[in-house]
Amino acid sequence: SDENQDSSSSSTQTPFNDDMLVISDREKHTVVAIERTSGRLVKTFGGGGGKSNLGGGLNEPTGLLVMRYSSNVVLIIVETANHRIQAFDFKTGQYLAHFSHPKFIRKPMAIATHQNTLDQFYVANSGTNCITIHSNFKNSSNNKFGTILKVIGQKQGFQFDSPFGIGVNSRGYLIVTSLHEVNVINEHYKQVQHLGECGEGDGEIIGPTYLRVDRHDNII
Repeated sequence: SDENQDSSSSSTQTPFNDDMLVISDREKHTVVAIERTSGRLVKTFGGGGGKSNLGGGLNEPTGLLVMRYSSNVVLIIVETANHRIQAFDFKTGQYLAHFSHPKFIRKPMAIATHQNTLDQFYVANSGTNCITIHSNFKNSSNNKFGTILKVIGQKQGFQFDSPFGIGVNSRGYLIVTSLHEVNVINEHYKQVQHLGECGEGDGEIIGPTYLRVDRHDNII
């Protein structure tokens, strides 16, 4: 389906395949995988509804990213309240790793990647007004999972104001929501387009949150 061809996964639900959805439940501190048609619960990640700051437990999970490496499937979860990113083996549910950074990763909200550069991903951090770029598990430079490769914002490139949602289009441009606007950032981390003005009319925006970029580069 078109939804499964998206180049980013920054919402609180993301397609795993044609038959399954993975959804984060921020209030219950869990992430669940369900069948699309029947709604049957297939798998649960997290502490069964209880807050946790231990590895494998979740505290206000938000953004999700499903990554495939040949036969392996990894679920990467943004934890807003614990200010960290965790990874799980999707098939077994086993906790794999996590990372954090007190200077840059504060109140992370969303995560995205580009379909042609799966060795790295982007995290929107509303608490530090920046986008961090991280190495993935299997990357060409053999960096550790979560290594910060670059920081956008905080006087480095375009300046954000509480970035919330993030996506990546086919050209590798970042689309970022923050406060009452949506910004398109090019590969040099400069703004090339500004979408919407604050208001309730057609084409106007108030408090945009998560977004998705489909395979035709439509911003949803």
